Amino acid sequence: MDLQEAIKQAKRELLKEAGIDPMISKILDYPRRIREQQENITALSQMFKATKSNLLAAEGVLMAMIAAEINPNTNKPAFSNKESRDAALAQIKMSDPEYQAALKQFNEAEEAYNSAQFDLKMLEDEFKAHSTVGGMMASKLSLLA
Repeated sequence: MDLQEAIKQAKRELLKEAGIDPMISKILDYPRRIREQQENITALSQMFKATKSNLLAAEGVLMAMIAAEINPNTNKPAFSNKESRDAALAQIKMSDPEYQAALKQFNEAEEAYNSAQFDLKMLEDEFKAHSTVGGMMASKLSLLA
């Protein structure tokens, strides 16, 4: 083996030991993973908005029931001011099964959406970190070339 061939062989071994190929594969895979997570967030956002609409609709039904309630003694609205209507709404919300189901779906959708946002940020940070490390590895290896 001549000197040139020995140098090429040493470089190949150095690249293999440095783990360049796995690092490159990992860096190149991040854009796909980030895009998939963004698509996931879009779907979760739509689901979150739908559950929020359902929750507001359930609350609207309860509020309409409260507004329509009549005091049988006076034949006037049972809840004549905003404070009494709000208090009645808060009390009914705690016991109404349809509202509670809508609230549970809303909370689960919100949690899933927030978790997906966190995961996206983590992927983006990992991508930046791996890209930086890859650049530093490339710089080190270029000094040996």
